[in-house]
Amino acid sequence: MLIKQLKRILKMAIIEKRGDWYIATCPIISPVGSQGRTKKEAVENLKRVLSIYISSCFDLIITEMINEAKSVNGACQSPG
Repeated sequence: MLIKQLKRILKMAIIEKRGDWYIATCPIISPVGSQGRTKKEAVENLKRVLSIYISSCFDLIITEMINEAKSVNGACQSPG
């Protein structure tokens, strides 16, 4: 599923030539962007950055869920 989503996101990438560089950005995930000397390199770099970004988001969500579960379980225990 993650690969499918990544492919869908990459289809929306914007690639622009700026000087000697190609800049690849993703309008739906604004903090993510990359560059390369060729269009192909810019897209490959964007794939890596997106993978890292998405993995980090999942890690944060899982950590939040674990912390929430711990606080709920702690609140449900009887004192003593």
